[in-house]
Amino acid sequence: MYQAIIFIHVLSAVLLGSFLILPFLMKPLFTCRREELHGFLRGIISYCRTGHYALVLLLLSGSWLVWHYSRSPSLLWTVSALALLFLLGATIGMIQRNFKRILRAEAPEDSLKANAQKLSIFNWSTFIFILVALIIMTNTRIFE
Repeated sequence: MYQAIIFIHVLSAVLLGSFLILPFLMKPLFTCRREELHGFLRGIISYCRTGHYALVLLLLSGSWLVWHYSRSPSLLWTVSALALLFLLGATIGMIQRNFKRILRAEAPEDSLKANAQKLSIFNWSTFIFILVALIIMTNTRIFE
């Protein structure tokens, strides 16, 4: 059972870690034509939905691992880990919502340019949250 939970946990973490490339995908997004833009946006929206599923699996498998197979980490570590996962879910959700809004717009190219700064902030926030989560999650004794 332990190996199955570890596999799910690592697979979810790798999928979530792939969000580190999202800020770098924004530059080619601005050069897309309308048809390409629609396909690209649909792909990112699906990618964000998959990211939410990965977060849920990460939360469940991580909770299982801490509960059954580990010494109890500090309360501060637990709270910060949960807060980071919820912040990641929130920023990914905001990215997804903005891309859906852009996709439904009559002029998606103009809407993308109008929301570029907001999307950049969300993308870089997700990037930073993932890096901080990686540091905190791999060092359970960091707050002792």
